[in-house]
Amino acid sequence: MPETAAAEARLSALLDAAGPALSAGAPVRITRQGDYLRRLGATADEPGLPAHAARAFTVRDERSGLALQAKLLGADAVLPEASGGLLVYPAAYRGADLWFRATPQGVEDFLLITRPGLHAVEYQLELSAEVAGLRLVENTLELLDVHGDPRLRLAPPRLYARGHAPVPATVTVRGCAVDTSGAPPWGRPVVDPGARSCTATVEWNAEAAPLPVVLDPQWSRTGSLAVARTAHQSVTVKSRALVLACGGYDSAGVNTTSCETFNEVTGTWSSSPSMPIPRAEFTLTYLDLPMVVALGGYSNGAETATIHLLETTNFSWTSSSQTLFLNQGVANHQAVAVSPSVLVVLGGQRGSGNCINRVGTIATYNAATDTFTQALQALNEGRAYHQATLLTSGPAAGQILVTGGVQTCCLLTCPGAALQGELFNPSNNAVTQVGAMRAPGRLLAASYALSDGGVLVAGGYVDLANLVGYASSEVYTFGSGFFDAGSLPFQAGAPGFALLSNGTPLLAGGGTDGGTRAEGRTALWVNGAWALDGPLNDARRSASTTVLPSGRVMVSGGAFGSAASPTELASTEVFGLLDAGASCAGDGLCASQHCSPQGVCCDTACTGACEACNQTGSVGTCKPSPAGFVCHASTGGCDPAEVCNGLDAGCPGDVIYDAGVVCRPAVGTCDVSEICTGTTQCPADVLRPPGFVCRPDAGACDLAESCDGLQGQCPVDSFVGPGATCRPSAGVCDLAEVCTGSAPGCPPDQVRTNTFLCRGASDLCDKPEFCDGFDAGCPADVLQDAGHVCRGPAGTCDFAEVCSGASASCPADTFFDAGVVCRPDAGPCDVAESCTGASGVCPADGFLPATAVCRAAAGVCDVAESCTGAAAGCPNDVRAPSTLTCRPKAGSCDVAEACDGTAVDCPGDQVRPQGQVCDVLYLCDGADAGCPSSCTTTSDCANGGVCTAGQCRGGKGPGQSCSSPLECQNGLCVDGVCCDVACDGACEACNRPGKLGTCGAVPAGNVGDPSCNPFVCDGNNRSCPTSCSSSTQCAPGLNCVGGLCRDTKPPGASCANGMQCASGFCTDGVCCDAKCDGACEACNVAGKEGACTPAAKGDPGAPACTPYTCDGTSGDCPSSCQADADCAAGAACVKGACSAKKLGHVGFGCSCGSGGFEGVAALALAFLWRRRRGGPVVKALPVVSALLLTSAAFAAAPTDERQGEGASPAAATGATAPRPAELSTEGAAATPTPDAPRLQLGGA
Repeated sequence: MPETAAAEARLSALLDAAGPALSAGAPVRITRQGDYLRRLGATADEPGLPAHAARAFTVRDERSGLALQAKLLGADAVLPEASGGLLVYPAAYRGADLWFRATPQGVEDFLLITRPGLHAVEYQLELSAEVAGLRLVENTLELLDVHGDPRLRLAPPRLYARGHAPVPATVTVRGCAVDTSGAPPWGRPVVDPGARSCTATVEWNAEAAPLPVVLDPQWSRTGSLAVARTAHQSVTVKSRALVLACGGYDSAGVNTTSCETFNEVTGTWSSSPSMPIPRAEFTLTYLDLPMVVALGGYSNGAETATIHLLETTNFSWTSSSQTLFLNQGVANHQAVAVSPSVLVVLGGQRGSGNCINRVGTIATYNAATDTFTQALQALNEGRAYHQATLLTSGPAAGQILVTGGVQTCCLLTCPGAALQGELFNPSNNAVTQVGAMRAPGRLLAASYALSDGGVLVAGGYVDLANLVGYASSEVYTFGSGFFDAGSLPFQAGAPGFALLSNGTPLLAGGGTDGGTRAEGRTALWVNGAWALDGPLNDARRSASTTVLPSGRVMVSGGAFGSAASPTELASTEVFGLLDAGASCAGDGLCASQHCSPQGVCCDTACTGACEACNQTGSVGTCKPSPAGFVCHASTGGCDPAEVCNGLDAGCPGDVIYDAGVVCRPAVGTCDVSEICTGTTQCPADVLRPPGFVCRPDAGACDLAESCDGLQGQCPVDSFVGPGATCRPSAGVCDLAEVCTGSAPGCPPDQVRTNTFLCRGASDLCDKPEFCDGFDAGCPADVLQDAGHVCRGPAGTCDFAEVCSGASASCPADTFFDAGVVCRPDAGPCDVAESCTGASGVCPADGFLPATAVCRAAAGVCDVAESCTGAAAGCPNDVRAPSTLTCRPKAGSCDVAEACDGTAVDCPGDQVRPQGQVCDVLYLCDGADAGCPSSCTTTSDCANGGVCTAGQCRGGKGPGQSCSSPLECQNGLCVDGVCCDVACDGACEACNRPGKLGTCGAVPAGNVGDPSCNPFVCDGNNRSCPTSCSSSTQCAPGLNCVGGLCRDTKPPGASCANGMQCASGFCTDGVCCDAKCDGACEACNVAGKEGACTPAAKGDPGAPACTPYTCDGTSGDCPSSCQADADCAAGAACVKGACSAKKLGHVGFGCSCGSGGFEGVAALALAFLWRRRRGGPVVKALPVVSALLLTSAAFAAAPTDERQGEGASPAAATGATAPRPAELSTEGAAATPTPDAPRLQLGGA
């Protein structure tokens, strides 16, 4: 997710409002992972930020699997922008910017509040199944696992405003049960939350700080402090095996009351009850009562004299009745426990300004009796920032050594000699000066009580003005004073320090470079010298160092950055001695105090040359090295290496080869072997001089090699190049041998094989000669034997020629005579071929044509086979298929016979068996093919028929259903019922409802059967009406006009007859405005449809004007012509009249006269089939059909083709007269239509 300028501006506002408590980080690349935003490359265990402000963020503890999802209730679904390592969701919560940042431990969210009225926020919490309990102490909400170990937490929220103290917020939970006990959570029952979802409320005093303010809740794992702090104190509570850390300066630079406990076993922190007052630069001391005592330090900017006590069962604080030094506060003092109930307080400072008073007062506090007693004797030099170390051994055991610090003065730097070291003896309150320290100041230094009774002091600052850290150390020895103890690897002011469990001093971090930065390294004092150890995870100074119950050391908190602008830390780090087998850099790092030469901690020193501590299976345990292990390496060619025997720790004694022993064998023919001279070293290597032949040639293809004086090996054997002749050819059948380039000798002599042609044939009767495979020369020349075929036949019409035995030439080529059969026929469909006498090749094989029958049909069920035209044989004999009827049935009682697919003849004739129904009332007699037409007895009748007067009659009376007249008694089956009469009128029926079987008139409006069109039945008469008085008596779509039923279509509308037209005239398929019956008139001229118009010039006319054509101006046929174009096809204009042209013989299988119109008409009909005027000419009729039409057909046709009312006598009587020369297609209506084709004489 890229950073934006808008987000950068919002971040500036956030940092300005929060002040020094908040700082930006480096840019972080954020990417979407499922429902969350995480840094690029993050795992699913790392914190996830919300994809938009209304969604949840998540924190997870990878060790326990415990997880929390939380979302800010009421936030809007605003998408984030990035800047300074943070994500901002602009104005996402009631106008306030919502910010998120992922930290190594969890998630930190910020709410920048710029408007009044907001004093609380709520979070919806979703707990994973691993969350066994919730604990709320000191506004810290902890999520516990099943063992009571805090794994996740909400740290105490606070509000920050620039220039003002942080404002604490209060945390409450509803919807889940919480544990509020201040006792540490470990080792006691876990309170079940009772739900997986609950609400956490963060509330604050909105009047405590001016706007803008920043709310800063932090959600994290518990591996670090909940409150970042420096100049704090921590002690090990031995009675509980826990560490308690309290007070110090928090991230806002304010001293705090906060306390936390650390469990070394689980590595987690938990919130503890806070101290009654805030403290920093104070002392926190554990007494074996058990009790923890907090005293002195700075509280709210001033030294405090109060003493507070923590009992370690329930971790509750109480106030002592005593105060320090007559109620005079002190800070930067020292407190040392000298018995289970008594501690000693030494020095410190009080006051402010340039002149701060450093006191030398000494007092004891008895926690068992709650008494504070000031010693009569004080330190000789008042001091603060010093160290007080209890000596645990030696002649001064039980006494306290005070070292370093800063004295009372009115300047930050106090010039003068180094401070004296002083011993305080608690047993008699005596103070003894033990000598000046090696370095002045050395305030906030590290101090260690050594096992030999001495004290090691390291690092510290020179003074408070410049904060220059020391990189030196010194050691105090009782009775002798202070001595230099070696340089530190780095400057270390205010470092963390403690003794490891083996007594090795550890120094961690510290201030350096004049207070400009913190140190991030550690060092160990081993064998009287300092050495670098591993780095800190975080550079830090002014941290608190505690020896854990296990003996390991924990460094917590502190600060990094400059002293003027520090950044407080919440992280903690644990150090300890290494176990056996761990990698090490020195003895002091190992619990065993033995770092083996192999670099691992070992149970013993393991320094023998034939023993090791890193052997497989026993790392950390010293074992003998395996036999053969080199324990003393060779120092020269005459000194053999010594190896271990697998038993002893020591290496065998060194051995040298005797003089004369070859110590360096010759490596090649150009080298000389060297021999020992009795010393460890082998003489220098000597080579043979250049030019010394180290490999002579070994054959005709080899080259001799010589030494080059530079290397012991003879140069690589080289050969004559490939292809060089080493043995020339001795004849045409001999091969010349050449070098291969990879062998020294010439290849063996080779002759050509007996397949090699050494002399070719000079002609067809000459033999070629081949090498014999033995001799180098070619054999003598030889001819072919007499009779040897030298030219084979080129075909079946060619003779073969043979050699004479005396000549190398073959005789001339000759052929068979013409007519000699060269290929006889090979079957009934083949033709025999004969030679031509001019070619040796037989003509191509020819066959009978495909129309030639090669096997005639042998019967009605046999198929005649014909040649294929491509094969000699007749196709296989094939029978007619079994589906072929070879004898059709001759009557309703006959059976059709079909071929059986095998026999050539039709099977015998069969009839249907007697008794099968062959007609409605008759049965087959089993002998005749036809159905009987008469009966003798009723048994001859079918379907209940009765034999009456030699005829089978049905027994059904009028009104009964029937499908044949034979079913009815009277033989009358009409309209599906037996009827009383024939009932064959168009307007009568025998199936009228309620009158079945009785013939009567059909209801009015019935179309009639056959149709009465254009009229309908009138309901009274049994025949079709011939006139009308109203349109109800007309067929649908027609109207009664002048007593006749007609259509009312206007001129130009399509029609089938004049009855459909308002004008009464239907001409050329359209309603016409006039009768339009002239031969050269038309009513369908394009653009003038419906108007009677003269036909176009050249139109043949209807009926045809033959031999003339229409002239385009008159509606009648012309009677004269002026040019051939005025005449019909086949006619010419002769002397003003059209007459038929003379025609010759026409090849249609008949002889026709040259004159007469019939021939012209027939020829015209053969090639012309034309639509009505204006339609395309289509060649459609075969010639033979056209020739069948004669002029007689024209003579028989009526002269008028119109179908309109009154057009002709035929029309007047209702008959349909065909138009002349017009043919109807199959299925076409009898009445012509505009598109109906017709034959037309003449015209194009």
